[in-house]
Amino acid sequence: MNAPEVATISVTLIATYKIKDQDKLEEVRSLVSQFVAKVRSKEQDTCLQYTWSLGPDNRLCCLESYKDVEGVLKHLENVGSLFGPFVALVEFEQSQVHATAAVIQEIRQTPIGRWSPAYFEVIGE
Repeated sequence: MNAPEVATISVTLIATYKIKDQDKLEEVRSLVSQFVAKVRSKEQDTCLQYTWSLGPDNRLCCLESYKDVEGVLKHLENVGSLFGPFVALVEFEQSQVHATAAVIQEIRQTPIGRWSPAYFEVIGE
């Protein structure tokens, strides 16, 4: 039996947020749906995973994986118009970047690097 083919992920991003006002939950859900629609329509060739989850205490988590740093940059350009309305409704908590050491160095030079994420070097490959 052959092992399943696994996509090579160059970079995974994890970001968590807290919704500022419970009464704005439906607005947040609408914006998240718009993020997802934009990713599905324009990032099929570069985005390997894009998932939003709602947890306890109105916390949101976005888990996203890309083939390469160019895919991350394409994503930022694609969803940039939604980010302003989104950050008006949420409080940023933390972000993580999971990648090889070389990719981490590239990410540090992008807008994501200015957000001061925690960096995790992928090992065991």
